[in-house]
Amino acid sequence: MKKVLLNILVALLLIGCNAKVSDIYVTSDTSNSDYGDKELVFGSIEEAFQALADYRKEGRKNNINIHLAKGEHRISTPIRVKPELGPLKLLGEGSSQTVVKGSFVLQAKWEKYNDNILVAQLPEDHNFDQLFVNGEQQILARYPNYDEDGGHWQGHAADAISAERVKTWAKPEGAIVHAMH
Repeated sequence: MKKVLLNILVALLLIGCNAKVSDIYVTSDTSNSDYGDKELVFGSIEEAFQALADYRKEGRKNNINIHLAKGEHRISTPIRVKPELGPLKLLGEGSSQTVVKGSFVLQAKWEKYNDNILVAQLPEDHNFDQLFVNGEQQILARYPNYDEDGGHWQGHAADAISAERVKTWAKPEGAIVHAMH
C-alpha cells in the first residue's frame, strides 16, 4: 500500500512539474508558410526579445523557446538576457545552419585611392572597428601602418597618443586606442 501511494505521489509531482512551454519563432521571411500556423512569428531577434519582455510583464512565467530559422540573423545591439526574462531557450534550426551576427552589410561605393588603398564615403551613423570583405578581415587606416612583423598589434609607436599627434586628429572622440602598459 505504501509503495502504491509513493508511486502516485511521485507521478503527481512529475505531472505538476511539467511546465508549459511557449514557442516564439524568428525568421527573416515572416510570410514563410512554414510558420503560417504559428502565433508568435517575428522578423528579428530584437522583436522576439521585446515580445518576450512584454509577455513577462503580463506576469506569465512559463518556459519560452525562441526558435531561429535557418540562415543569418543580424543584430544591431547586444542581446541582454536578464533574469526577468525567466526560463528561456534560444534554439537554432539545424546544426550550424543558423548564424547570429553582430554586424551589418555595408553598402558603399569603393574608389581606388592608390594601389593599396580603397576609400568610401559612409554615413555618420556607420560605426565599426572591423571590416570583412568576402569573409576576409581587412586592415583599417591606422597609425603606425600595419606591419606583419611588428609584434603586438602588428606595429607600435611611442608617439601614437602624444599630445602633439592627438591635436592633429580631425575627430579624436571617435578614436580607438590600443595601449599596453
